[in-house]
Amino acid sequence: MAQLKKNGSKQAACLHPDEKEPLLPGDPAKHYQMSNSRCYPLDLNLWLSDHENDPALNDFIPELKDHILHRLFMHEPNAKITMDHRNSLFIVNN
Repeated sequence: MAQLKKNGSKQAACLHPDEKEPLLPGDPAKHYQMSNSRCYPLDLNLWLSDHENDPALNDFIPELKDHILHRLFMHEPNAKITMDHRNSLFIVNN
């Protein structure tokens, strides 16, 4: 079961690795489901190392950054993402 730990003056949820985040039933018409909470973070580096033999995850981080940058800033159809753009994007806690 999830436990709370002190993190400075804040309390943070600690999830045992075998526990899953409780999510409401998803809408099958939507591409994805995102939590409204930040209590159950996913360590991308650990997740990627656990799936290192999955060819679908080749270049996952650069492609994720490109996707995020396009969604946030690139409203022009021919806009190009540069290495400087990618290097300026940091994924918090990873």
